[in-house]
Amino acid sequence: MYALFLHCVTCVDSVRVSQTLKDNPDFNINWKGNTSGNTLLHTASGAGYTSVMKVLLKHPQIDVNVCNHSGQTPIALTCGEERMTSFEILLNDDRTDISIADQVGRTPLWFAVKNNQKMVKMLLASGKYVGNIATMNSLFYGKKCTIFELARKCSSVNTEPLLRRFTDNPTRTRHELRSKLGAKDAMVSNTFALTIFLCDGLLEIKNEAILGSREKKTKTFFEIIRQLPMELQMILCNYTQDNFEDGISQENAELSFKHLAYQLSAQK
Repeated sequence: MYALFLHCVTCVDSVRVSQTLKDNPDFNINWKGNTSGNTLLHTASGAGYTSVMKVLLKHPQIDVNVCNHSGQTPIALTCGEERMTSFEILLNDDRTDISIADQVGRTPLWFAVKNNQKMVKMLLASGKYVGNIATMNSLFYGKKCTIFELARKCSSVNTEPLLRRFTDNPTRTRHELRSKLGAKDAMVSNTFALTIFLCDGLLEIKNEAILGSREKKTKTFFEIIRQLPMELQMILCNYTQDNFEDGISQENAELSFKHLAYQLSAQK
């Protein structure tokens, strides 16, 4: 049965994958079917088969953090293979844990440092726990090295200072990354990251919007809200039962914003 599913996955036939799952409701979607212990999600993620990934991720029993025989999760494979779109899909999934290390201590961040600096920035900016950077180490060409040493050997000259800044002050560094990446790339669409964005990001964004204005003109709260991703605007509008126009005061809007943040934080 696994061979049939694997054939559908490698043929990038998402329609057939979906139908085969419906026809075989007892199939173990997390079964490690090949010699590497990769599941169907590992295979699709590592190869960049995004249409198939989306089908698999909708399965009620899917484990997005399942490890293969090397201890690597699907998102770790996307970092190792530099599959950016697959990486973004998994990073945007609320269930994805990006702190899981494989059998020799390599996390998704480790693979990203080795292969792709933009992935490094997005992982750090996501608001998810990436693992203990200060103690992160693994083998590199047979020798133990820290993630800082790995950055010096494999990545751009800016990566090691970025990791050290994040270790010293994660909140401030996360804000800097979000500003440089843009909200679309810097923020993942899950409740936990949204909570962090609301709780520790609003005031800084507000200040940056005011201080960064070329006209030196103070922007209103509503003008700043309109600079946020539409997803956040809709959440805020629905929460306050208002379109953030003159019907609600700036003070009340700010209070509603903060109240929503703490509600989400409490739920987490």
